[in-house]
Amino acid sequence: MIRLLTAVFLFASFHVVADTEVPHTFQEGEVIDAQKFNEDFNALEAAIDANAAALPPTNCTTDQIIKWNGSAWACAEDITLQSLRDAVDRRSTTNTNASGVVYCDPGEKVTGGGYRDDSGGAAPYLCETFVPAPEGSPTDGYRCKWANDGVSRTVYAICL
Repeated sequence: MIRLLTAVFLFASFHVVADTEVPHTFQEGEVIDAQKFNEDFNALEAAIDANAAALPPTNCTTDQIIKWNGSAWACAEDITLQSLRDAVDRRSTTNTNASGVVYCDPGEKVTGGGYRDDSGGAAPYLCETFVPAPEGSPTDGYRCKWANDGVSRTVYAICL
């Protein structure tokens, strides 16, 4: 594992060096002007400092993880079972029809669903996730169909 990480960091560091340009280059035997030499060092220092943002933070607390936020590595709250429960949006509908349908909100995706037969009747012959909702709105939904009406059933969708 150490060898793999070393190889990755070396590749990354060579990649960074390859993208860094200095304002002056010198030829063998040429007298180097100190000002130009220092400008090259300043350019390298600026490139190194600019890439420091790509390094992960070292100040995360006990309940945090290091996570990419889209532009840099940052400390973020750890994912817990409760945070996952809070993120899940469960919708349901209860009726006595032969078909029960539940829709997610626009932009959400249905990740599962199910049913409960409140009267102890037969299982549905069809349950499925589907798109789109009525009027062509871009939402997911979950639908179950039964062979008969008149029995109270609850259909639910899990939306994220």
